[in-house]
Amino acid sequence: MNLGNAYSNLGRYLQAIDFHEQAPSLRREIGDRQGEAISLGNLGTAYQSLGPCQRAIEFHQQSLEIAREIGDRLGVATSYFNLGNTMAKLDQKPEDIISAYENARQLFQNMKLYRSVERCDAALRKFDSKEDGD
Repeated sequence: MNLGNAYSNLGRYLQAIDFHEQAPSLRREIGDRQGEAISLGNLGTAYQSLGPCQRAIEFHQQSLEIAREIGDRLGVATSYFNLGNTMAKLDQKPEDIISAYENARQLFQNMKLYRSVERCDAALRKFDSKEDGD
């Protein structure tokens, strides 16, 4: 599972995906729901790194669903942020992208994770300036 992250950090996304694809089912088998959600998010991020990809959204949505089920606020916030990034790359509906970033921002704010709040603000500014340029 960490090998997938290592390959992602090296820019070897296909190899990262190979390792990340094994992780969710392994985590599920041992009852590690939080680890399963994290693994699905890692898989979504690896697919996103290859370029715009609907599968990345699907994995981030699965990660979000599990994080909600288990009450993992950080996981929910991170999943929303990753969804916003992926949807922006895929030129999805602006209101969906903004909603994802704003949901992430609110949760990060509630947890007093101010650097993550700043990342959300930067993403929203970047998205707003992109929209103004259209």
